[in-house]
Amino acid sequence: MQSNGGRLPAIGIRRNAIAALFSGPAAGVVGALNQVARSGFCDIITLDVGGTSSDVCVVDAGQPMLTREFKIDGLPVRTPMIRIVTTGAGGGSIVRQDEGGMLRAGPQSAGADPGPACYGRGGRQPTVTDAHMIRGTIPPDVKLGGTMPLDIDAARAAFGPLAKAFATSLEEAADNAIRIADSNIVRAIEITSTELGKDPRDYALVAFGGGGPLHAARVADALGMTTVVIPANAGIISAYGLLVADFTLHDSATRRIRLDADAPAEIRRCLGEARQRLRDEFAAMRMTGPFSEIRTLEMRFRGQAYDIPVGVADLDGLTEDRLRADFLAAYRQVYYYVPSGDTPIEIMGVGMTMSQLSREDVALGAADVAAGTPSPGRVFENRRWHDTQLYRQGTFPVGVEMPGPIQIEDVTSTLFVPEGWSLRRDEHANLIVRKVEAS
Repeated sequence: MQSNGGRLPAIGIRRNAIAALFSGPAAGVVGALNQVARSGFCDIITLDVGGTSSDVCVVDAGQPMLTREFKIDGLPVRTPMIRIVTTGAGGGSIVRQDEGGMLRAGPQSAGADPGPACYGRGGRQPTVTDAHMIRGTIPPDVKLGGTMPLDIDAARAAFGPLAKAFATSLEEAADNAIRIADSNIVRAIEITSTELGKDPRDYALVAFGGGGPLHAARVADALGMTTVVIPANAGIISAYGLLVADFTLHDSATRRIRLDADAPAEIRRCLGEARQRLRDEFAAMRMTGPFSEIRTLEMRFRGQAYDIPVGVADLDGLTEDRLRADFLAAYRQVYYYVPSGDTPIEIMGVGMTMSQLSREDVALGAADVAAGTPSPGRVFENRRWHDTQLYRQGTFPVGVEMPGPIQIEDVTSTLFVPEGWSLRRDEHANLIVRKVEAS
């Protein structure tokens, strides 16, 4: 698996090992997109909440946003990768009082060993997972993976000092911790959407990982989003992405091309060379088509230090005016204005991503599970307890829309649908959560 969302045979990744950085989170984006696209969702923001962190990504028209420069431990790395923003709001994130007396969640994590206090493995520090147990969003009798019991008494003991420090009940301390984690996730989504000129309200929030469905509705609420999609078997979406990702190669070249009447011909030539290099590389791995192409130009006004990626959808219709219009539209979306005057525009790089389309079409969940009878549950939120309907092991009925509060406990994750939201399970086994309009 590569960090750009594609996979390669072992011989290919051996030649370009750097492409495997952040491949796990990238697989989650690919898996989530593949599954929810079956239900018609292609403009999405993904939310992957695991044990240590939360990863978010914006997907436009089925294409995840890419970046070509990022840092690992402060070191710059230039290779194409899905633009994923990470924040310390995972299930194992430690809840604490900081030096200024404020409540914090993460980025420190209890890890898998000893893990959250409720795991019963000797952990003593309060975590986000412990908070979910105390407030009931994780039912007290749940078993992780269907086999591992949890210790709510240990979770309550871990939160005791925090509750005392802030003069609140255990439930209020736990609820406040979840609110802090939610705000961390909201900020991460704003970084990769609002700050890049994209309105989260134009997207559906797709939540997965073991903890994503627990936070999704409240995160969406804070961002003004009205639709949340929980893919079937949400806890194993990253593994699913490894199965369905296309085989992908990327080629980029630095080229300084002034935008004028001669630019389209030069761009076509550069892209043609890139296409041939990629086809040759696929051939060396004994891989043939069909192939798809994504063509991108790095453009800027002359004198600027930062480039903006501009897609090239139609090579035959490429003209100076078309390039100028596409660049100005992309520039306005990012910066909300366009400089006046006739400032020269230049192309600083030409890139192409080529994919051998995957022949895998793995269905992640079946929708013909018999409907079950819910049991009563309780969740503490907004300083009071709420009665919920608790469905277990995928027994929520298909095609029926019900109002929250609802909890869905599955083998790989747990979903909480709060009051003011409704839930429907569609024919692809995806759970559709929608904001209920006030009457």
